[in-house]
Amino acid sequence: MEHVQPLSDVLDLLTGDPDQVMAYAQTWHNISVHTGSTAALHTGDVQKDTPSWQDGAGEIYRGLAQSRSHTMEGLAEAAEGMSGLAEAVHMVVSAVRSGVRALISFLVGKLISWAIELAATALAAAPLVIEQAMVAIGQTAVKVFRMVDDLMSSLKKLHDALQKYKLLITALRTGIGVAAGKYAYSPYGETP
Repeated sequence: MEHVQPLSDVLDLLTGDPDQVMAYAQTWHNISVHTGSTAALHTGDVQKDTPSWQDGAGEIYRGLAQSRSHTMEGLAEAAEGMSGLAEAVHMVVSAVRSGVRALISFLVGKLISWAIELAATALAAAPLVIEQAMVAIGQTAVKVFRMVDDLMSSLKKLHDALQKYKLLITALRTGIGVAAGKYAYSPYGETP
């Protein structure tokens, strides 16, 4: 099935493309690694470049820089979590795809067998073969539906997990805003 383009496309539409899902997981992992290394580099640069800066502005700068580094570390962890979620989806999509492919291959094999049976009996077995084919097609359709339904259920759970990550990202962004507000400059001598 994988080598026949129309069948492969239908399988991708029905169950998803596990290779593409794994590519998303790798992308999120790369984001995590680079964001984490940027946070470490930022922290190191601030520690190296500002120890002699001992006035109020230096304190404000270091506070903002520390807040920024913590935010980047949190974002790196969130990206790694997204990578883990995408890897879990990859496993689910792969399992469903494998099951659907096996069912469809089984059904195609049966259809070929029935076609040979019809040809060998000069269509005398047509009523029996048609009945068997209809039952097999119906059973296979129910099994495929259940697999796709399980996939959708898993994707719903993923959606719920993504909502939790959305809250985490919002909290990180809020943390940046609070830190920025704490050290904000106001020409009137007050911070917002």
